[in-house]
Amino acid sequence: MRRALYAHAESIQLPVSLDVLCRLAGVRWKEAAAAVSVPIRAVGAAGAETVAAADLARDGEELQITLGEGPSLDVLVGDPAIYLSELTDPSEIRWPMFAPAAALLGIRSMAVMPMRVGAARFGAFAVYLTRPGGLDPRDGAEAIILASIALDLLLEDLGPIGARTLSAPKAEGAGPGGFDGSPGDGDHGDGAVEDRPEIHQATGMISIQLGVDLPTALLRLRARAFAENRRLSHVSADVVSRVLRFDGTHPGYPELGGADAD
Repeated sequence: MRRALYAHAESIQLPVSLDVLCRLAGVRWKEAAAAVSVPIRAVGAAGAETVAAADLARDGEELQITLGEGPSLDVLVGDPAIYLSELTDPSEIRWPMFAPAAALLGIRSMAVMPMRVGAARFGAFAVYLTRPGGLDPRDGAEAIILASIALDLLLEDLGPIGARTLSAPKAEGAGPGGFDGSPGDGDHGDGAVEDRPEIHQATGMISIQLGVDLPTALLRLRARAFAENRRLSHVSADVVSRVLRFDGTHPGYPELGGADAD
């Protein structure tokens, strides 16, 4: 698979990277798109950041981030590999919001593998398919190998300091999935992987506007994104740029109190 990755990178005249690896997955597997996500520290809940994705996979990962549920998020916080042969199966009730929303995007089946060294989890390699049935045994074996290669590329990008930060163990009082419930500073060594500052900033602004705690503010932000069928990052950007407020006052007013600026 490494030879295939280097050959594919050469064929499209790009250096070997996580993005090229995700593109290769789409070439090798019929009706498939792949993504690599890593955990982030989020306000009051586990979160994820998509660091590489191709085509439909980016929409699928963004949907999980917006809804706060999905296979990739579960794998990031400790679940073993997840294989879904039919996401729209009525008996599949683990993700009541994600499953029907993903089906609307055309996603029919998935495979998600942890990127880990021992007990330390550094990311998740997800394969999205627009056909039912999932990956066959041969393709599934290739996916496991690609997940291992993706881990090597990720650790190479992060360096030792970033890797330690990304795989930090659960702190006392941490929120779900081992995150400490506070906004991260985005420091992952060389900056290859950043927390989502616009989501953290928007959550803080909504918290002030509504007079609620940060987890509640994040829930309100996610609910708005879901109701408007928009990406969480896009709604967050509107809040940060003062295009959107949550307290009913006119956009552009200062954060505190919703009153006119002096």
